[in-house]
Amino acid sequence: MNMINNDFSCTLKGCLAELAVAYKFLKRGYYVSKPLDPSCPFDLVVTNKKGKNYLIDVKSISYRKKDKSVITRCLTTLQKQLKVRFYFTNINGLSARQIKNMKNDK
Repeated sequence: MNMINNDFSCTLKGCLAELAVAYKFLKRGYYVSKPLDPSCPFDLVVTNKKGKNYLIDVKSISYRKKDKSVITRCLTTLQKQLKVRFYFTNINGLSARQIKNMKNDK
């Protein structure tokens, strides 16, 4: 039984995705913060050891029921102005993909 896709609310699924991504960054040696404002246009602030900050909007990978294709997402105008980056994740831990490469900035 796949509880994540069937039994969890969208809110809980999003919370689990954010925690999974925060864990991945913490494991890589980044500092991770969570904004206090629930209407904030990003989910996490990730900072490397040199002090460079990244604003991350976490998205759980979603698929269309009809043809199982991935549902794409677009940054809002405000997110673009703030240079927010998407981080897509599968909360089952099977895959994660980052839209902009941050490996070389660590």
